[in-house]
Amino acid sequence: MRYFLLFDNNNRSNGFIASKLGVPVTEVRSPERGRKIFCWLKGVVEVLKVSCGGDTIICWYDFQAVMCWWMCRLLLRRRNIICINVLLKDKPSLRNKLVSYLYRAALASNNFKASVTSGEYGEWLNRKLGINVKYTLIHDVYHDSYEYRQKVNVNPMSVFCGGSNGRDWDFIIGVAHAMPDVKFNIVMPYNIYLKHCSKFSANMNVRYDISYDEFMKELCSSALVCLPLDTEAPAGLIVMFQAAANLKPIITTKTVTTSEYISDERGIAIKNDKDLWVNVIRSCLNDNLGVIHKAANLKEYLTEVCSEELFVKGIMSMLKEKEDMVSKLKSLAGTLYGALYGLKRGRNVSITPPHQGARRKGKRGFG
Repeated sequence: MRYFLLFDNNNRSNGFIASKLGVPVTEVRSPERGRKIFCWLKGVVEVLKVSCGGDTIICWYDFQAVMCWWMCRLLLRRRNIICINVLLKDKPSLRNKLVSYLYRAALASNNFKASVTSGEYGEWLNRKLGINVKYTLIHDVYHDSYEYRQKVNVNPMSVFCGGSNGRDWDFIIGVAHAMPDVKFNIVMPYNIYLKHCSKFSANMNVRYDISYDEFMKELCSSALVCLPLDTEAPAGLIVMFQAAANLKPIITTKTVTTSEYISDERGIAIKNDKDLWVNVIRSCLNDNLGVIHKAANLKEYLTEVCSEELFVKGIMSMLKEKEDMVSKLKSLAGTLYGALYGLKRGRNVSITPPHQGARRKGKRGFG
């Protein structure tokens, strides 16, 4: 059995996996030019070309793992698929229903093994899809490089909200309207900016599609980081980690995912109620030292449980579990064949192993 590591892009920050995995692994990176869905598909086709029947494909991006499984099913290919941290959302759209169907079939398959970044999210996922799957818990990686080394001036009456995936932009804009004396530094994608620009108030400093350095300057110059979310799925974790690395107190939406990282001692997770957020934000800005202590606790927690070593250890446990399952299936098949052979022999009837019969009939196995 050989191992392949499929990435959805050329971001080398995830290169630590291959070096620490402990088994020979071939990296396959998807192209980045063109529409994302076609780039992902090209990556899937490439990894299927270079792999053979029985090989294991470890997928960095969950939807690419689902694409791999369905491609194997359509082309009658045999591969073991390892999916790192499912990100399926809960939107009430036709597209989400279709995608959920694709995920449900893959996750319920014996040759598809998935992990989640939160135990509660795994339980929620099973309820959403109507399945009973055992997931491996793998926390996202916290990198020391998230700490911003440049000195910035902090506005004590300012709030930061930034990112793209799963943010409740209407909600944070409403909160900003209710707090005209507080500056809101907001960074969002350009398409979101165009959609909401008519709603911005004078106390909102809104930017879009800026560089990483500028993003970190905006975050670090703010006294507080707010991450209102519109999904139970993993969202905002990288910004959460960046905030913790720079000892920025965090207020976020309480979800099955954020509950894995935020506790009463490590931040504030609450429901999306505007009046509640206004009161909590004002309280945090007035008691900055108390909430910084929570940020320090979160940083310590992430350093302990979100290391590269533990991340890779989780992947290795998935590989071992898959190998053990394959060994048990082979053993069971051998036992059944032996019993069937003995039964046929007792009746003086010959039996031919399935693969020999296929050869005599001129049939080929599939790779």
